[in-house]
Amino acid sequence: MPFGPGDDIRKAAEKVLRNGGFVVFDDGDDLEYVQYSMDGGGLMLMWPADGPRVASGDASVRSLLESMDFRQGSDIKKMTPKTYVVEDDGIYAQFGHDLDLVENFTTSAFERVYRRLGVKKLNARVDV
Repeated sequence: MPFGPGDDIRKAAEKVLRNGGFVVFDDGDDLEYVQYSMDGGGLMLMWPADGPRVASGDASVRSLLESMDFRQGSDIKKMTPKTYVVEDDGIYAQFGHDLDLVENFTTSAFERVYRRLGVKKLNARVDV
């Protein structure tokens, strides 16, 4: 069975969960990426206010989170899984240890936010 982007996402996210650090996913375009870091309760998405190509203020980012049952919170220090908080520097979303959710969100971000259909491979830059 061939490996696809979902396998790359899960493998890299699992490494960050085990060892800490962060991971950045892209498909070759440095301005289109999704990034997570290990933060207290698990993997935390950080979508910058100034981009990558799509800024966190774009409705598509919040819409994607909400379509996956994330709810907006107000305190970044008290985030639980499946909550997000909008800060001046971007959107933070707590994914906990849910690798399926990380895989689904990351894949959907490339398809729905960046409009990159049919992504066959994602680069994963892991820094632990």
